[in-house]
Amino acid sequence: MRWGFIGLGEMAETFATDLRALGDDAEVVAVASSTLSRARAFADAFGATAAYDDPAALVRDERVDVVYVATTHDRHAASARLALEAGRPVLVEKPLAPAAAEVEEVLALARQRGVLAMEAMWTLCLPVYAQVRAWLSEGAIGEPRQVVALFDPAQLADAPAGFRSVPGDSASRLRDPASGGGAILDVGVYPVALAQLVFGDEPEAIAALGHVVGGVDEGVGAVLRFPGGGLALIGGAIEVETDYTATIDGSEGRIVLPGFWRATTARLERGDAVEEVELPCRGRGWASQAQHVQELVAAGAVESPLVTHAGSVARARICDAIRREIGTMSAERT
Repeated sequence: MRWGFIGLGEMAETFATDLRALGDDAEVVAVASSTLSRARAFADAFGATAAYDDPAALVRDERVDVVYVATTHDRHAASARLALEAGRPVLVEKPLAPAAAEVEEVLALARQRGVLAMEAMWTLCLPVYAQVRAWLSEGAIGEPRQVVALFDPAQLADAPAGFRSVPGDSASRLRDPASGGGAILDVGVYPVALAQLVFGDEPEAIAALGHVVGGVDEGVGAVLRFPGGGLALIGGAIEVETDYTATIDGSEGRIVLPGFWRATTARLERGDAVEEVELPCRGRGWASQAQHVQELVAAGAVESPLVTHAGSVARARICDAIRREIGTMSAERT
C-alpha cells in the first residue's frame, strides 16, 4: 500500500517509522508540506520519491493509494476534503476536525464519494482493545457502571518532544487557539473514546471544568453520564503528570488498563480472581492502525468498524460541549 502524507510534523515521523513494521506491505511514496525544503527532507528520510509544497498536487499523484493527514488540527478537515474529492482514501489525525459540524461534513463527503475516511484513533486499533471488547460483550464484569480515565503525556519518557516542551512554551501548537490547541482536543479524546467503547457513542449529560490560559485549556476534567446511568470521569492536561491507568468498573468486576493510551496489557479482576493478558503492539502502536486501514482500503470499505463515523461525530460533539462549557469553543465553530 502506497501512502501519501500531508503535514510532516512529529506525528507524521512517528507514523512513518511505524509503517516500516509492516515491511513490504507499506511504503511512503509522496509527502507534502508548506515548504518544499521540509518536504524533501522528510522524503529523503523515509524513502518517498515525491515531495510537494502543495497538498493538492499530492492527492493528484496517481501512485498514492491512501492519504495520511497530520497537519495542525485546524487544517484536518480541508486536507481530508482534498483527498476525498480526488478519490483518495484518507486517515486523518485525531481530532478529525475541531468541531462536530466539520467532522460531519467530511464523513458525509466520504459516504457520497464511496471512499474511506477514518479518524486516526489508533488506540482503538490496538490488539489489547480486542480483548477489552470481548470481556465487555461476554459480560465478564457484569453491567459496566463507571470508567475513570485521565491522560497527560508529559510523564512518558518517549513522549514526542512537542509534549515534553509544553510547560511554558508559548510557541507550542498546543497553546495556539487558532490551531485547535488545548488538552481536550489533543489528549482528552483518548479518555472520551474509551468511555464511548464501554457505554456507547452519545452521553445524555456532560459537566466540565477547565483551567484556561490564553484561550486554550491547560487542563480539563469532565463527567459524562450515558443512557442507563453509566458514568465516565475523564480528563487531560498538557503540562502536569497524571496516572494514565484507566479502569472500567462493573457490577461484578473491573477491567484495568495500565497506560490505556498505548496499552499492551489488560487485567480482568473478579473478586480474588485475576486474569491478565499481554498483547504487544508493533512499533509504538501506530502499525496496528496502519494495517487496519490498509485492509479497509483493499476491501473497498468506506468506514472502519473500530473507529466508526458515528463514533467520530459523537466524540466531536462531546468535545464541543466540553469546550463550550469551559469557554474555549470559538463562536464561528458552534
